[in-house]
Amino acid sequence: MTRWVDTRADFENLLGVLIDQPVVALDTEFHRERTYHPHLALVQLAWGAREVQEIALVDATTVELHSFERV
Repeated sequence: MTRWVDTRADFENLLGVLIDQPVVALDTEFHRERTYHPHLALVQLAWGAREVQEIALVDATTVELHSFERV
């Protein structure tokens, strides 16, 4: 299952799921157009068994990610 996260409420719900996961894979994508300084644009997260793996794509341009530190 893949979910798109672009609101604070969706992100808080996602954190509630991730807090109980023993392992979470993390990948990031940065936006560098018109600047030499990269800006975080997308956070990709995956968890669960291979047969039932879940994926979340977090739009870092619309979601404040400070809550992520509690996971």
